[in-house]
Amino acid sequence: MKVAVIGSCASEDWIHYRNIDSDFDIEVPPLRQHSSLISLFAKPCPVPAELGGRLTEWEDKQLRSDLDKSFLKRLVAERPAAVIVDFAIDATGGVAVFNGGLITHSYVFDRSGLGAGLDPKTIVLPSREPAAYAAALVTAARQFDAFMKRELPDSRVILHKCRFATAYLDKARTVRPFSEEAQAYFTSANRFLGLMEETAEKEIACAVIDVREEPLLADETHLWGLGPMHLERRYYARFQAAFERIMTG
Repeated sequence: MKVAVIGSCASEDWIHYRNIDSDFDIEVPPLRQHSSLISLFAKPCPVPAELGGRLTEWEDKQLRSDLDKSFLKRLVAERPAAVIVDFAIDATGGVAVFNGGLITHSYVFDRSGLGAGLDPKTIVLPSREPAAYAAALVTAARQFDAFMKRELPDSRVILHKCRFATAYLDKARTVRPFSEEAQAYFTSANRFLGLMEETAEKEIACAVIDVREEPLLADETHLWGLGPMHLERRYYARFQAAFERIMTG
């Protein structure tokens, strides 16, 4: 089964931790685009021959497809059974005006060096301009919904209601909080995540996965290291169970 992810690792990592004895044979790696829907449905930006920075091959491809918006063509060509969407990238990075278009303001964009000298006023964040960001998200969500109904009517769209953890399990399996500054930042980001999910749910025909349990914990032994969206394995087990219920329902 082909699965596509538009958003963050939060909606992909369950595949790496999934129960392989499941009846679902998921292709690895999934189709993934580290983008905001707002960027994905904006007009393409000119792609420099050299992106600069110290990007991995995967990061280079991600940034190029965010610039030229080619991921939509790839979705149509690959025809995944499910497309999972989350808004974690929007909550923390937003989008930036770049080369006459819009691009996801992600860590990959920053690492590339393309944003060097970028006027901070050209970065649109939901925390800084909530009304403008909400309006842009409504437009993009409607475009995405129309695109899926027109091009991929048999693919299931799944909205993942993810959150940033404010505490984590260390290697000794002791619960530890992130710094107070980080907790405040993640709590604020989570509030905007909720608002964006409410908006998307109204505009996109989708199923919803919300498998949060308190406390929501990150995991220092995670495949990709410690991070607020690198969660403990029990979360991924719940996600897989919810995904399989949707796909068999």
